[in-house]
Amino acid sequence: MLTAWEGVDPNCIILVDLPGNIGDVLEVQKARIKLLASALNRPLICLWAATEEEDSIWLLKPMLDFIPPSQTLFIMNGRFGETLDKFELWNRSNTRAEFLAAGGSEGHLPVLSIYPRTKIARARCAFDDLAGAGLSMTEQIDFELWWAGVNRALQPLSDLLEIAR
Repeated sequence: MLTAWEGVDPNCIILVDLPGNIGDVLEVQKARIKLLASALNRPLICLWAATEEEDSIWLLKPMLDFIPPSQTLFIMNGRFGETLDKFELWNRSNTRAEFLAAGGSEGHLPVLSIYPRTKIARARCAFDDLAGAGLSMTEQIDFELWWAGVNRALQPLSDLLEIAR
């Protein structure tokens, strides 16, 4: 993976999706990753997709030793709670208080309702061309509201990526 980074166009963003249990491997590799990112003049940004479970909080802590809160977006997956207040463990945690005080960002990723989500998935449509999904007008409105919520939730990530350019 790291060798491939060297050949990527400097104008492109490299997106790496790591499994949640990457901690041990990351601990061994983080010095190499930091040095290579620095040598290639590429920032490291973390999008932390969280559930409502405790491990989303305690697994985040070692990552913040690697990528600082100011370069991290903690995004709460709406499938695990419809609103921010459903993430009680995160909301009441010292980790959250420290994370936000250190410049971290958080967001709540909404959930698309089941009917349009299922139609889009079955039609294998891209979000920018839903013509083949056969959405009703109400489902189209649901999608548009959901998409606006996704954009709001990910705005801090867009800001970090813009700064990285």
